[in-house]
Amino acid sequence: MNVYYCVLKNYKGTFEKKHKGNTHLFFVPITNDEYLYLGLLGEIVDDSGVYATQLILRTESHMVDPLIDGEEEHFGERFLVLDELSSSTKQTGESTYLIKVSKNGTYIKSDLELSYDHVHSTDKQKLYLMEGTLNFESEDIDDSHDLRMMGMKQMAFMGDLNRFSTFKKK
Repeated sequence: MNVYYCVLKNYKGTFEKKHKGNTHLFFVPITNDEYLYLGLLGEIVDDSGVYATQLILRTESHMVDPLIDGEEEHFGERFLVLDELSSSTKQTGESTYLIKVSKNGTYIKSDLELSYDHVHSTDKQKLYLMEGTLNFESEDIDDSHDLRMMGMKQMAFMGDLNRFSTFKKK
């Protein structure tokens, strides 16, 4: 099993493209058979090293490589896989997972702890808290208190999610 850190480069402008920032994405194994595709919303203000993420898709492990290939095809050069690290996952509690990386990467610098955020999640927006040492461009990481608005903006950048219909866990 591998954990993946990806970036979707966001540009603004029709004729002259100006880099607007990045959408940070993760493919995280939660069991031997299941992965979560998560989009980073921002760092929790009062808790350094804890990040809010939004569930984009829950899928089976054998669908991850075709899903990444599909994202590369859909977004072209804007979608980059920056870290692919060998990992193992252990469930440490209800909806809480420890993802142990075998070797630190360039951007993922430690093991990750992932837990479902019951407080801020809704039926339409599932949020997870990810704790670990991550190396980002600080200007890309928002510390906004409005997670719902950040999630809606992120989903707008991701585009039509119907392309995931064949990848959803049944």
